[in-house]
Amino acid sequence: MLVDLVVTKATADFSRWSIRHHIYKEDHQVAAILNMDSAWIDMTKRKLAYPNEFIQKVFIDFPRSVDFTWQPTKPSASQ
Repeated sequence: MLVDLVVTKATADFSRWSIRHHIYKEDHQVAAILNMDSAWIDMTKRKLAYPNEFIQKVFIDFPRSVDFTWQPTKPSASQ
């Protein structure tokens, strides 16, 4: 089994993002496609938050889908 991923959309600060996973069988046929929407959360405050610079740098290097789009940043994420 092989799993890959591409980022399909994200805010510029990567506080929110969407990722598409392709799951392949051993014969390299696609077994499933999983689309996931997510957001960064401050576990102490239990609120949506902005990731630190290190995490933002990690996200910027993720592969992007051909239909990738930047999304507006939501003003409700806490600093």
